[in-house]
Amino acid sequence: MHYRHAFHAANFADVFKHVLLVGLLTELSKKAKAWVYVDTHAGAGAYPLAEGAAGSMPEWRHGVALVNSSAIAIGSEVPKMVDDYRTALRVCGFNPAAGHLVYPGSPELARNFARPAVGDRLVLCEKVEAVAETLRMTMRGSAIATQIHMRNGYEAWSLLPPQEKRGLILIDPPFEQPGEFDAIAKLAKRTGERFANAVQAIWYPLKDERACNQFVRRISRDTRRPALDLRIETDAPSRSVDANGIAKRRMTACGFLVVNPPFGFEDEARAAVPWLCRNMAQGQHAGWSIQRVEV
Repeated sequence: MHYRHAFHAANFADVFKHVLLVGLLTELSKKAKAWVYVDTHAGAGAYPLAEGAAGSMPEWRHGVALVNSSAIAIGSEVPKMVDDYRTALRVCGFNPAAGHLVYPGSPELARNFARPAVGDRLVLCEKVEAVAETLRMTMRGSAIATQIHMRNGYEAWSLLPPQEKRGLILIDPPFEQPGEFDAIAKLAKRTGERFANAVQAIWYPLKDERACNQFVRRISRDTRRPALDLRIETDAPSRSVDANGIAKRRMTACGFLVVNPPFGFEDEARAAVPWLCRNMAQGQHAGWSIQRVEV
């Protein structure tokens, strides 16, 4: 699997991940105690959709363009988690109707929910120098305490434990190398050992269901914490042709594993995920699932 944020920004997988991320941040922010957000593979922080990498593969038209459409609000009740996500997009400046086609990445969305008066903090890791520099530009001028580390995200465990007692760790690698599931599992285990109270959110592509099931069970076993496994399948064509006429293999399904899910998150997700599936489906075999993974 070769999955880079810039090429697939705002597609169905990004929307699925970010809606759930917004749900997690919303639950964490219900308590007046500071949290830390750690993003192990932060990326550039924002992505222009009409140009560059995303412009050459406009997958966003089958993702955020569907979920953010004003037409959906007519005669259709939008789940709270999705509505919070759509609101966050507007706050971050994403407004296709006005020609503003810069999609906020996970760090930018997290900054939107961080509370400077409470002391919430962002810790962002990005190992590619040019991308890290873009991330710095995206996050500059922030009122939120933000640390950007140019380092391999799989080393993020060494930044723990934080001074805060509460936090969210987003593990969202590009899946460019073999053995990525093993690397994630090791990171999740080390994170749990150093920061037991952390909520860990892990995005993964869903290609080999058996391998994914084994991965999910391993994470739960190694962290010794309850987990919630959420999946979506769009039933999109598995192959597409880019602007240069080159055939590309497409991802049609993905998962989001949440270790230590906060109270209230599951109920909100059970309303949001089927709605997302209905509105981003590209075939009659689209589907979704939410499973508790017990220790």
